[in-house]
Amino acid sequence: MLLTVAVVIAVVAGEIALRLFSRTAPQLELDIYRKQNGLLLLRPNIERRHVTRYWDVRVRTNSEGWRDGESNPGLRTVLGLGDSFAFGWGVELEESFYSLIERGLSRRERIELIQAGVPGSSTLDQEKLLDGLISHYRPEVVALAFFVGNDFTETGLGGAERLRVTDGLLELKPMEGERVVWSAELRRWLIRKSRILQPLRAVQFEWQRADGAWDGPPRTWDGWIQEFAQIHLREPSPMAKKAIRETLASLDRIAERCRRDGIELVVMVLPRSFQVDADEREEMRVMLGVEPHGIDIDKPQRLLAEWSSGSGVPLVDLLEKFREKHADGARLYYSPDAHMTPAGHQAVADIALPELRRLVGLGRAVNLERP
Repeated sequence: MLLTVAVVIAVVAGEIALRLFSRTAPQLELDIYRKQNGLLLLRPNIERRHVTRYWDVRVRTNSEGWRDGESNPGLRTVLGLGDSFAFGWGVELEESFYSLIERGLSRRERIELIQAGVPGSSTLDQEKLLDGLISHYRPEVVALAFFVGNDFTETGLGGAERLRVTDGLLELKPMEGERVVWSAELRRWLIRKSRILQPLRAVQFEWQRADGAWDGPPRTWDGWIQEFAQIHLREPSPMAKKAIRETLASLDRIAERCRRDGIELVVMVLPRSFQVDADEREEMRVMLGVEPHGIDIDKPQRLLAEWSSGSGVPLVDLLEKFREKHADGARLYYSPDAHMTPAGHQAVADIALPELRRLVGLGRAVNLERP
């Protein structure tokens, strides 16, 4: 009994100490989020160490709540929007594609790229952010990073409306009809909340990465992932059809908002890993229970290309270049995690930079004094 009491006291004391005194303790889940007026945003001036099975990176936000350095009102500006890919989930800030693009743009003239990527956000959420960001930063160019893996579906589901923020943590509301296993939810809650369990798990991951003894768990195909994959079927679900309509409508409104202020817009289309990796694509097909002829794997890019042609907004489609690099042996994605490795971010920057250079060169002179 005394031993049990002592362990409980030690655990509680450890939790309190870590919460009070350690800002950079390893965390498996980042408590960096906030919601304001229905917008999904990041907490300003946060510093964290994000450790998972696949990476160990530093995450810092500036005084405006972006994973970026402090902005400079005197520079020409490009505004970068997107979700966790634009944020640089799983890579250091300097390895993210927006950081690499900014360095490429600044070789001849200092140009600032505001990195306004918010993990978990959808195209609809980025649309809602856009008006205030244009008024504040007055960019010459807006770059929108569109991830085909979930941006259609999440926009169709209402964007951040399907998410809640608790103690800075982003939580996904269950899908309608999805069965909740309470034992699994309790375990997940403890791992997310405990400042002791998170460092212990982080140490375990570090050892496994160091000795190469463990490549990660098998890929899971839960209800959300299966719904995200509907966009790649020849006959998508009714929810996916609705998501396509609402996403294209949101892109139309973004294009119109930029056009109204004479701002150039470019959409960078980021492929899903199973579009690039044939083995993973076959695994996806089997898990969905469809025949090969039922898959239209390039459908999202084709839909966006048709939208681009009709709207006049330039599109940077990364799919074929990613397939070429994958065939050459490049590891572009963490697996089974869908996020990109530093090599993937470098590939995005290399492919997108020429178009961004062209648009910055075409950008009209604007009043760079921000309010």
